[in-house]
Amino acid sequence: MLASSPPMLAYLNLVEPIFGVVCVIAIVLVYLFNYVFYTAKEDEALIIHRHAKPAEPEVSFTRAVLPRFLDKADRVDLSPKRIEISRSGREGMLCRDGIRADITITFSLRVNHTAEDVIKAASLQYDTGASTQQRLEETFHGGFHDALKAVGAQFDFLELLNNPDEFRDRLLSALDTDLSGYVITETVVTHLEQSPLSHLDEDNIVDAAGVRKAKKLAAQEDDGTDGHAREHG
Repeated sequence: MLASSPPMLAYLNLVEPIFGVVCVIAIVLVYLFNYVFYTAKEDEALIIHRHAKPAEPEVSFTRAVLPRFLDKADRVDLSPKRIEISRSGREGMLCRDGIRADITITFSLRVNHTAEDVIKAASLQYDTGASTQQRLEETFHGGFHDALKAVGAQFDFLELLNNPDEFRDRLLSALDTDLSGYVITETVVTHLEQSPLSHLDEDNIVDAAGVRKAKKLAAQEDDGTDGHAREHG
């Protein structure tokens, strides 16, 4: 057998590593084609649906590498959300003494960082094509309004003004139920005052009683102010 010529040896020495690199790249490309890399962004979680276990979704707060044509992952929004509840005028919150209060409360919510609650939140978020914020408001607005109505009826108006922390705590207790994976992180009463009497309907029995009570309290306050002024006059 004839010995390989020096140019041929040089050619083979050059081709062999290039061929090796091409093979490695081909293997990597095949791997990348068959697998999908998912990375959870900030305030996100991944719900992993495996073909072999369709009824047992998994949750990851970091990343996942899944076979492209078998498994998949959905992203779940974990970012903080706010829901504002406001009642005023004839729809003002009715206190125990019949006085109505104009009130605005802001609830801050987030998804609880457990696999079970992330799956619950995902079910809520993907039920419709609506945005997460819109879906949350549709889901929780009614319950929050009902809790506000029930707790407001436990306080006279002046008690409400003087004990806002107790009012907030009772409200949170009334809402201490399953919130589809969400938890309330903060509740802030951003506005609270007596509903203007001019906005109420005195032909309504409830409003009429509230108007009488409010006028009585105003008269007592005026008498107290006048008496104080006479004492120091």
